Amino acid sequence: MYLILVSILSILYIVYLIIKKEKNLPPGPTDYSIPIFGHLFSLGKHPQETLLKWCQNRQSDIIHCYFGQKLVIVLNNYDLIKQAF
Repeated sequence: MYLILVSILSILYIVYLIIKKEKNLPPGPTDYSIPIFGHLFSLGKHPQETLLKWCQNRQSDIIHCYFGQKLVIVLNNYDLIKQAF
């Protein structure tokens, strides 16, 4: 009985993570990320090059992505970095 309840709650939580969308975020690499892992599997062997390609594809100097469950905002412009800090 408890196993069924835990399974149902786990499935509902995963569905919630997939459906949930953050508002007021800069564009991201895709409209979805894998629950728990985020975009980590999409980064490949050279994550800095992948992040640069994502910025170029979105034509934006600011993008967001998830490293695991952590939201990461990527700044790809010196002036933006100076302004942020």
